[in-house]
Amino acid sequence: MRDHVEAPPELSEHLQIVRAAITNRSGFFLRAETMHENMAYLMSVGSMRGHHYAQRSHGEMFVDMLTGRFMDLGLWILDEPESALSFTASLTLLQLIRERQRKGLQTVMATHSPILARATEAKIVEVGDWGLRESRWEDLDMVDHWRRFLHDPQRYLRYLGG
Repeated sequence: MRDHVEAPPELSEHLQIVRAAITNRSGFFLRAETMHENMAYLMSVGSMRGHHYAQRSHGEMFVDMLTGRFMDLGLWILDEPESALSFTASLTLLQLIRERQRKGLQTVMATHSPILARATEAKIVEVGDWGLRESRWEDLDMVDHWRRFLHDPQRYLRYLGG
């Protein structure tokens, strides 16, 4: 149980969950803190799964959890999953989302990762000073910044002190 209280997310006012006959009626909200709390709880009760997770990297544990019993849940809400994921693991997550999409299952994801934002047929809603707006992947600021950084890192690094 987390000991801090968060304000209700503003995005919730703009989301509508539509349940269809083909979807599983369950879902989950996974944050890094929640995942680690789950692992700590499993270890405290002597669960072998908790000890298995403890031997894995953050990203490996995250992917293991998603590909296990959570894969067929009707709704995934992922809050910046890239914090746990390597480049390869990000591609694995994209594949999992694609498999779920083929089954008619939904994923809602907040991300700063141009890799994850590239999910096939994703409806991209960009958040900024302007509020919320639907965007194309190619037009996202983060995609432009990553593209420019990878092309010429010194363009950004020269502004760092030291």
